Amino acid sequence: AHNENGYGYSAEIDFTTKPGPPTNLTAVLL
Repeated sequence: AHNENGYGYSAEIDFTTKPGPPTNLTAVLL
């Protein structure tokens, strides 16, 4: 899933491939 910031975070939260602030992860989950 891609959030409004353009990060390719998926539902599994693969922040290892695209490091970023936790706020972006939360935005995708919400």
